[in-house]
Formats: sequence, structure tokens, C-alpha cells
Amino acid sequence: MVSDGSGERAAASDSATGRTIVHLVHNAFTHDTRVLSEARSAAESGDSVVVAAVSGRDLPDREEDAGVRTIRFSFDPVDTRLWRNRSRVSRPWRFRRQAAGWLTARSSGGHAERARALLGLLGAIAVLPWVAVTMVYHYALRLLDPLLRLIDLPPPSRVVGEWIEARARSVVFVGHRPLRLRDWGSRIERAVAVGELPRADIWHADDLETLPLALGLRRRFGGRVVFDSHELFLDAAGRVRMGWFRRAILRAAERRWIVRADAVVTVNRAVAAELRRRYGIAMPVVVRNCRPVWSPPQGFTSPLRGAVVAAGLDPNRPIVIAHGGFQLERGFEETLAAMADRTDVTVVFLGYGPLAERFRAIAATPPWHGRLAVLPPVAPDEVVPWLAGADVSACLIQPTTLNHRLSTPNKLFEAIMAGVPIVASDLPAIAEIVTTFGVGRLVRPGDRAATAAAIDAFLAMSDEERAKQRARARQAATTEINWEHEFAALAAVYDSLVPPITAAGPGSTPR
Repeated sequence: MVSDGSGERAAASDSATGRTIVHLVHNAFTHDTRVLSEARSAAESGDSVVVAAVSGRDLPDREEDAGVRTIRFSFDPVDTRLWRNRSRVSRPWRFRRQAAGWLTARSSGGHAERARALLGLLGAIAVLPWVAVTMVYHYALRLLDPLLRLIDLPPPSRVVGEWIEARARSVVFVGHRPLRLRDWGSRIERAVAVGELPRADIWHADDLETLPLALGLRRRFGGRVVFDSHELFLDAAGRVRMGWFRRAILRAAERRWIVRADAVVTVNRAVAAELRRRYGIAMPVVVRNCRPVWSPPQGFTSPLRGAVVAAGLDPNRPIVIAHGGFQLERGFEETLAAMADRTDVTVVFLGYGPLAERFRAIAATPPWHGRLAVLPPVAPDEVVPWLAGADVSACLIQPTTLNHRLSTPNKLFEAIMAGVPIVASDLPAIAEIVTTFGVGRLVRPGDRAATAAAIDAFLAMSDEERAKQRARARQAATTEINWEHEFAALAAVYDSLVPPITAAGPGSTPR
């Protein structure tokens, strides 16, 4: 834990508050708007802020923007190394001299080295069945290939080789995610130990995957831990399909970790209440994923219309936009279904994800050719100006998981800031926002007719009605549904854990 030696902290940091915050983000930190907003606002408040993220293709390992330093760390977990060197297992006889030398060297060393030699020997024994299979493959089946080709039969070695490869991959990479996290976290720990990454006053763990790392860094280097639950981790789409045994292990781990955090924040009241119910913790502090206050400058024209023209679509048609991660159950298919009969409307998908190629294929063929534009993601700071060019924003999250049912997705708040009318799924947390501020219409999830009718109602509005609807959204955005309002809650959490130091003395705050 951080000591009360405020003077020592001030001397150790060149930030205005004398406080260092390190965000731990297990992604490449390119489109994580929540973390970006948190980091920038803390830096503007005088904190020294660093984001420890994951190395990505064509991304710099170090960069700085708006006072926030980003350091990206690579990973090379043991399963990846094993797969890269799998020939040492599949054809060990080629490396027998190296293996014998390694075993001899370890056997003559100290206790730790002898233990490694024993583990290596046990590992070699464990893979003997695998060696037997690969020996049959390499020295029997492959010898039959030329003979079978003479009588026009497929070579058995190819079929068996593919089977062996698939089975081996499924075994080797069975625990890839936790091994990757462990290797990435170990590199971060080493970076802190050697001074490449600063020792933090606050380790901000963004989502459950980084929480054990934050707790370990606190134990080794001091500081306080803020757990930022971006979602109900175990109820996200990819994890609800886990077997009960793996889910039980993760549930127990989350319970053990979350109670050890110094503070917990999350994205809305519904998720906060669920975390409190599950784990018996104090009510987490709610910090919604709102966007910073934005107002269209004089003569503003949204880039969206130009992008629609560049995509070969009619810019004079009304635009219905769905944006965010191109994934199942996020409302993209539902938007297409609702707009299938509206040939006078342009549909825009703005974002990225695993369904991108599928959507591009749909956009290139009838009946959607010339009616659907699939556009690449834009920088987080540009999303709201792009949305401002649309006539309706679709936020049709499907309630297929508890995480979806309780969500308030970024797209909801971005559309409000852009002043665009919203057609949204009637789910508890989303409905609370939409009805309280009158920023859209709610539809029953999966109800194609109701969705189409709600979109049609907005498109049929007169210019005066449309202006009033946009003004209502802009009023909500400037008064409460904005990041400046939300960051005040997070700033109070930081201050309660590690009071900032200013020229006026310990305990005073520059905010």
C-alpha cells in the first residue's frame, strides 16, 4: 500500500499532483475510448499517466499523446514457443545430442538445476506416445505415398499429417489466453523493476484480465489498485459458452481478486448492482462511457456524407447508421432486417471486427449494392463528428447474455453527443437513459416490424420536429451525459486513495 509520505511522493514524481497512474490494458490501445478518456482527463488534472498495453502490428512500442504515455509490451508464451519448436518433440531423434547435453549439464548443477532436469525427463516420458505417432507418420505412411500415387489414391501422409497437426494444436494451445496474459504481465513486472515503467501510486486495472497483474504489482512495488469493470466479464458473449467447470474456476478467481482491490468502478448502475450482489462488495462507483462535450463548429459538415459519396452511394438519401464492433448480437443484422424494404434509405456500418468481410460481401451484392456502405473505423475523437451526419443511430443490442441485457454501449452515448435520434433495444440500462432524457425510441429486441416503424417515425419528422429532437439530445449531452461529468466520480476515487499534492500542500486538490 502507498505510505503517507506525501513529500517522498512529490519528490519522486514530476506531475502536478505528485501522483502516477498506470493503466493496464490487455489490448493494443487503439480504439479503447473509455481508457483513453480516463487517461487523458487524469493527465489534464496533473497526474502522470502511463498506459501499459499490448504490442500490435505496425504500432509503435512507445508513443505520447495529450500527456499520456503509452508503452506496448509483446508476449511470447510457453505454448507459442513450444509450437514454434515442435519439431524437437515430433522428431526428437534429430536433437538427441542437444537433449543429452542439456540433461547432463542440469544433472550436475545445484538443486534447482537438478529439479529442472527431472521435469525435463518427466516431460520427455509424457510425450513418448506423441513421438510414437510421429515416427509412424514420418517413417511408414510417407513411404507409402509414392506407391499409392501410382494407383491414383490420395497419399495417407497428408491426411494423417493434418490430423496430427490439428490435434497437437488443440492440446498445445488449450491454455493460450492465461499463458499469454502471464507472459505479458511478467514483462510488465520486469519493466517496472528496471525502471522502464514507473512505479505507480495507482494501478488502474482495466477489466478482469489485468486485475491479478495489478494486485501483484501492488504487492511487489506498492501503490493502490482500482479495478475498472468494463463489463460483466464472465457473462460476455465469448465466455458464456465456456464449460461449467472453467466458469466456476473463473468465478472463484474473480471473487478472490475483486475483494482485494482498493476501489471498484464500473460502467452503469445495473452492472454495479450485479457485482455487489455477486461478491458482497461495496457498491462500485459508476463512471459511464460518455464522450467529452462536443459542439459542431460554425459551418460544420460531417465527414460521413463525403464517405458515403466516396463509397458510391447517394448522399441525398437519409442515413441510418450502426457503428462499433462488427460482432454478432450487436444489432447489425437487425438493422439490415429492419431496413430491407426501405430502398430509399442508405445504411452505414462504421467500425471493425470479425464480421467486416461478411458485411462487405453483403454490400457488394443485390439487394444491398448501392444501399449499404461498410466503412472502416475512425479515431475515437472523430466518431461523434461522423455520427452527426446521420439521421438515425441504431443501438439494437440483443439480450442473449446478461452482459448484453445490462449494457450501456459506447454507441449510445456517442449518438447522444452527436445529437442523433436513437432507435434502441428496450433493455433496462439502455431504457433508463433513453426514457430519462427523451433521446430516442425503444423497441423490443428482435422485433423487425417495430424497429422499422421506429426508424420510419424519425425519418418522417418535419424539419422542426427533427431540430427539437436533436436539441433534446444535445441538451442531455451538455448537462449530464458527457465525460466531464463522469470523470468527476473517478477523480474522487483517485483522490480518496492517494490525495494529490499541490503547491498549496498535501491534501489540497487542483480540481
